[in-house]
Amino acid sequence: GTFEHCSPDHVGRFTLCERFGTLDATLFSLYQAMFGGVLWGELMHALMDLNPIFPVLFALFISVVMLVMLNTITAVVLEAKSEHACRPEAKILERKECMDKFEMIFQNLDHNRSGDISLQDFQHAL
Repeated sequence: GTFEHCSPDHVGRFTLCERFGTLDATLFSLYQAMFGGVLWGELMHALMDLNPIFPVLFALFISVVMLVMLNTITAVVLEAKSEHACRPEAKILERKECMDKFEMIFQNLDHNRSGDISLQDFQHAL
């Protein structure tokens, strides 16, 4: 439904009817308010003409939605940073496993246990 007193001859009512006259218009106005498509003050003044409690509810709605959005964005960023912070440990473990494999290969090539791989040791391994 729409407001029965929506007519352009009432001062300020045209904005009220235009912005909040239908459910679709209301949802679109709230969306615009959240994402900068319309100034909050413009919508609050239109709501003030209808009932003084509506601007308070509007401000509460915008505050809650903005806090939820900011918390969600913060959580996503922190989760990404947390995963990124854990990756060096995985890389260190991979590097250690790789070094262990190289050490085993080196020990297998060093037949005389001198700590060096001579040309003879290398040729013997081939």
